[in-house]
Amino acid sequence: MSDFSQIHPEQIEHRLRAFAGEFTRVRVVRFSAAPCWTPAINVYRCYDRFVVCVDLAGVHKCDLSVQAEPRRLRISGHRLPPEPQVEPLEPMRVLAMEIDYGRFERELRLPEAINPERASAEQREGWLWIQLPLRPSSSEIALPTGRSRGTTVRASGQRRAAGPGRSRCALATRQHALVGAPCIHELFPDD
Repeated sequence: MSDFSQIHPEQIEHRLRAFAGEFTRVRVVRFSAAPCWTPAINVYRCYDRFVVCVDLAGVHKCDLSVQAEPRRLRISGHRLPPEPQVEPLEPMRVLAMEIDYGRFERELRLPEAINPERASAEQREGWLWIQLPLRPSSSEIALPTGRSRGTTVRASGQRRAAGPGRSRCALATRQHALVGAPCIHELFPDD
């Protein structure tokens, strides 16, 4: 007689249940945000400033912190997961989930000193645009003269007028920023 006839019906049933269980097993996959994700950025060096573009679609201003220091920019915050608007009991199956959400942080070390107090930021169409005006070199400080053009004093003590390409704004700065005191400027302070 064959080996098949010696197998008890209970053993066949047990093996069939195990085999069927492999095909019908429910696997639960838990989706969770990474502890901290990093948004993509583009950085541009213009004549008198850095311009930083940050990809932050879906982040509300109240969930965003942008801090500028003389040689560092720090962007942090929180983004909620994007979810479709469906009826409360409507079944939904996630097929792909690639958009980062949760807490994020990005720090950028700057190759040149900026003037944090003149930094600005605005959100447009999912992008965060940050303007970081450069700080004047330590050998060049603008002094207001009350005229339409400023006067620049070099470290050597020579004076020259701020001419084309040298706006008073690009050369202006505050006393405490020149003496090297730590200066952190929050671009989106709590309202």
